[in-house]
Amino acid sequence: MTTTRVLAFAFVATAGASQAAEGDPSYVITWKNTKGYWFARGPVQETSFGEKTEDAAAKLVIGYTSNKAGINRPADATYKGSHQAGGTVYNVYYLSRKDERGDRPTYSWLKAKGITIK
Repeated sequence: MTTTRVLAFAFVATAGASQAAEGDPSYVITWKNTKGYWFARGPVQETSFGEKTEDAAAKLVIGYTSNKAGINRPADATYKGSHQAGGTVYNVYYLSRKDERGDRPTYSWLKAKGITIK
């Protein structure tokens, strides 16, 4: 008796997964859900699971280029304030660099939410 196993993969395009425009300012955006868990979006990724602290969530999305510049957590970046959109309060941090090829868009993501950074 022979057993056949089939392994299938599906690649699904998700909204907002496009690359950033090179030269746009690069940000880390953090927010807390109603259960008190922190989420973040940055040039590397957007978290899908909440973390217990803002620093823990942000560290997952900051990325190597920012780490080389000494930015390893939100306190190392330039705080740009809290902004409310759609009932959620977002903390925004400027990474003191521009987006590079392959980065996830953060600037256009903020604009799509109606958040203007000065």
